[in-house]
Amino acid sequence: MLSSIGADVPAGTGPIEGLYNIEQIYNQLESISITNLRAGYFYTNYYNDVPLIKNAGIIGSNLPATASIPLVHPVDIAVAAAEELQQPATGNKVRYIVSDYRPASDIAIAIGTAIGKPALPWVAFTDEEALQGMTQAGVPAEIAGLYVAMGASLKSGAIQQDFIKTGAPVNGATKLEDFAKEFAIAFNN
Repeated sequence: MLSSIGADVPAGTGPIEGLYNIEQIYNQLESISITNLRAGYFYTNYYNDVPLIKNAGIIGSNLPATASIPLVHPVDIAVAAAEELQQPATGNKVRYIVSDYRPASDIAIAIGTAIGKPALPWVAFTDEEALQGMTQAGVPAEIAGLYVAMGASLKSGAIQQDFIKTGAPVNGATKLEDFAKEFAIAFNN
């Protein structure tokens, strides 16, 4: 099952809360083997920041530039899922899928460098500013609130806690700088 990093946390993680509930339900099924593929934060979510970069010359969210974010590329998820499907299924297990684990400031540097704006700053918004910015951009208030909660949980470290505690590897093939090149193509089109 495709899940998310932070799905071990019962509340306060925004859209990830639903995955916590699904994992709990699936893990109670008898005579069924479940592998929860807990993916990091999708690199592709940063495509939503194209208008912010183009119009304001910044990138950011409601977490500080020093906050480390477990990142993942969809291709790395596909590879991990294919590997798991080729293994005998026994019991319930969790597999973290993380391509890179970097501070938000590195995201600004990598994307900025790739798009020809090497001084692109990461701006840490308050929760209120993030909510207001998303709703003004047309994101429904309920969805924006969930993403603000997810950002707050990344900021507090709650989402990353089990990933760090278990010593899960960062072994996806697509590193931040690789994604930044993909981002630049989309940004310039």
